[in-house]
Amino acid sequence: MATPMQTRTITDAGRRAQTVRLSPGRGSAPSVGKEARRQVMVGPLLTELVVVNESDSVWEPGDVSLFRDRLRAEAYIEPVDVENGEYFAFTGNGRTLKLRTDGQRCFMETDERAFEDPERVRIFLRRAVERQTGRDAGGMTVEELIAEIGFS
Repeated sequence: MATPMQTRTITDAGRRAQTVRLSPGRGSAPSVGKEARRQVMVGPLLTELVVVNESDSVWEPGDVSLFRDRLRAEAYIEPVDVENGEYFAFTGNGRTLKLRTDGQRCFMETDERAFEDPERVRIFLRRAVERQTGRDAGGMTVEELIAEIGFS
């Protein structure tokens, strides 16, 4: 028996509503519009998501960048910025990532003492979207917030 295709209506950077198909199975992320950077993260992919916050405070949104995985985030961050404490990072399910550098590259390690807090991530992303757009994002899902911010 074939698995029915799920759909979700989302907005693309607040300009237009679209219905996207969510592929069954491995939690694949459908494209939103024609812009490949904006994709909806579903299911287990949130655990791979890395949120990088350039701010004075870990939970106060500054310049927020989203990455599909740690390797992409590590390549983006400059070692001098890690040394200066300019970035904070956490996973899509809310686990804090420790940043370190060898002077040439940056590395992210899961803080094993930190607990997962997906609701905290949703609140953080909502505040980041509101800061960037000036609109209320209280009713948006995590997937919609991610699509609104986009990937670096």
